[in-house]
Amino acid sequence: SGDEAHLQFRYAGGRLRFAQETSQEPETVTIDPLQPFEALSEPMYARLHGGRLVAGDTQTVVRTLAEHILKSAKRVVHQRQREFHIALSGGTSPMKLLEYLSSAHISPQFPWHATHVWMVDERCVPTWDNRSNFKMIAETLLPHVPLPFLNVHPMPA
Repeated sequence: SGDEAHLQFRYAGGRLRFAQETSQEPETVTIDPLQPFEALSEPMYARLHGGRLVAGDTQTVVRTLAEHILKSAKRVVHQRQREFHIALSGGTSPMKLLEYLSSAHISPQFPWHATHVWMVDERCVPTWDNRSNFKMIAETLLPHVPLPFLNVHPMPA
């Protein structure tokens, strides 16, 4: 789409700059390396190594990612008549995303009945241990969404 661009960086005058090209006239966006991403009020889209890159404050990035996951899940389940599979990492990184996916804004629209949740990593601790990645997902997401029990696939620890 016209919102995507290729990243082109320049370092000049002690500042990192990148040129964001869109279908409109090129725009140069200056990023102060000391300024946090929270200063970006709207997501910025780019391409990096063939993949889509979204930058912005935490809430904007989480919302954008959750809406993309919702759109993909609906397409797979409703248009293709297939199950949707999502692989989640553990730790604290995905917590805000899981909270948003289970929120009243996203969860009622999400095809949880046809979704499978897979773990991509796990610590070698029991599932009830506070360091367990599965425990974090089990507490942050599972009690709040109507996901079938047999559609949750923890990684053996």
